[in-house]
Amino acid sequence: MKKSILNFALMVFGTLALSSCNIYTPFLKSSEDSYSEESFSRPENDEGFYKPEASSYLPFGMKDVYESEGIDAVPSTGNVKILVLPIEFSDYSFSSDFTSDLKMALEGKEDGTTDYWESLSSFYYKSSFGKLNLSFDIASIYRPNMSSYKAYEKYASSSDNGRTLIEAALSSYKSKNSTTSFDSDGNGYIDGVIAVYSCPDYQTGNFNFEKVNDTSFFWAYTYWADNSPNKTSPTLCSYFWLSQSFLTNDKGADAHTLIHEFGHMLGLDD
Repeated sequence: MKKSILNFALMVFGTLALSSCNIYTPFLKSSEDSYSEESFSRPENDEGFYKPEASSYLPFGMKDVYESEGIDAVPSTGNVKILVLPIEFSDYSFSSDFTSDLKMALEGKEDGTTDYWESLSSFYYKSSFGKLNLSFDIASIYRPNMSSYKAYEKYASSSDNGRTLIEAALSSYKSKNSTTSFDSDGNGYIDGVIAVYSCPDYQTGNFNFEKVNDTSFFWAYTYWADNSPNKTSPTLCSYFWLSQSFLTNDKGADAHTLIHEFGHMLGLDD
């Protein structure tokens, strides 16, 4: 899956560090002595992990760096509403359970039937120590009057990365709805868009046409659109797109791909 720019995003990825570790620090004294190894220990709290003091935090994050370059990232704290755009091709319909599976993967709760399960929202609520509250608006299904093969034929060989279809679905949504509620930080960009397409992913191989295994167009990945911000009608910037086949497994709803790709929209690397 495509990588995003590295970001600190959520504190959990630093706070869950081991209580002691090694750091390799470049001093660049000479070509023969470029690095030195330093060891340090971090005290654990009563819950068994290290949590830095608030006074040690930098007053800015990678989101600030993104915005200085004209790129947006999903806010890692606060109440953040994400727009979800289902895109249905003419040759592959969404399954009858699609909406319920999608809702469960986005914001479902663990029902006690498995040892551990998280939805997209519950995972990041816990990972942020309650600092990030995600909600979702699932738009009506957008049908581009196009087969998956036609989309593959038009866009797979380019650097489109799903953007043309997503922009069309977003335009359809905007014709009846405002996008201002999806811009929690008021910077003129929709905080994040999740686009779900109806055909299988390319690794599944269950296509009704050939010559798809040479492309990852029908896959799951995060990307950024180079639109200008608009505070009156926030525009697309950070998005990921994935097949409906990523939403379930043989045991039911599966949120792990949603969780992975959303981490990229926060700025986390693979």
